[in-house]
Amino acid sequence: MFKYKILVIMSAGTLSGDGYEIGMSISAGVMDVLEEAIRTLFVDTGNSERAYVSGLVKRMERGEISAFTLSHQGKTIGVIFYRMLEQEAELIFGYLLAEYRGAERYFLSNIVNGLQTFGIHIVRSSFTWPDSEGFIRAAADMGFVMIERKSMALNTRKIPLFSIGVYNDVKVCHWNSKYFDDVSRIMCDEAAPADKVVYPLFASYEGSKVLLQSIIENKHGTFMPELSMVAVSGNKTAGFLLSSVLVDGSVLILDIAVSRKYRKMGIGSLMLDHLINKCIATGIGQIVLAVTSVNTDAIQLYVRKGFKEMSTFKQYVLCDSAKVSGKNFEF
Repeated sequence: MFKYKILVIMSAGTLSGDGYEIGMSISAGVMDVLEEAIRTLFVDTGNSERAYVSGLVKRMERGEISAFTLSHQGKTIGVIFYRMLEQEAELIFGYLLAEYRGAERYFLSNIVNGLQTFGIHIVRSSFTWPDSEGFIRAAADMGFVMIERKSMALNTRKIPLFSIGVYNDVKVCHWNSKYFDDVSRIMCDEAAPADKVVYPLFASYEGSKVLLQSIIENKHGTFMPELSMVAVSGNKTAGFLLSSVLVDGSVLILDIAVSRKYRKMGIGSLMLDHLINKCIATGIGQIVLAVTSVNTDAIQLYVRKGFKEMSTFKQYVLCDSAKVSGKNFEF
């Protein structure tokens, strides 16, 4: 039976404890660990993969992400990069050397335990990195819930500007902070059960406020108030659409929802029309989104608007629901 040592590498932080190395910069020793990981991970692959890993290291240097490594007798045998956001952590890339396959459960469970010491109670990953089957099996054994999602995209370059109809007394407004509480409430009340699995913060009003605040603070791409909107009926908030811009210039629909009282009135379609027209007018060539595969109504709406399915992927989520809340956050 191998004996392993977990080394937690963080590019920024204030926590301390046995086995942790924490600082505002990456020391030479930490870089040696990561450089060895890069050399061992992609011996037989091309420059694009090397560039991707190098990009992860640069992101660590900027304090955007952190990493766990697994070592055996002083040798680094595995690495997992992750990012933390409020009470959540996303495992974005990892690898374990072939001769040590079978240690995935040990590695993953120690990562989860380590993250819990940082106050992280939601861990998610798509496990899309090479040779991830062992991690997927370990995640299932540990109680991770799998949700299938679809990635969809709309190419707006060949779509002409179009007129938008009037929907009863519904007015579509640009995002404004005065709608914060109403939008948070709709996020919580109208989130589908599958979406609450993917994003457990949706399960409470306080958690939804935390999630919305993180969107406004550009933690899910650059938030775009002019491409985000709120539908108002009379003096009541009926729905919302939130967007950010990704590094490639695409617009990402982060969330769209309509209050139950105002459904079947075409409000979701209306907000999408406004977004599409604005993207056409400003030269933005692509709108992207992700939707749970069981949300057939939403998928049908996106298809009617011209969105195409790009891929289907599985997301694995582990949540300690008893400890997930927004009560410790103030705005």
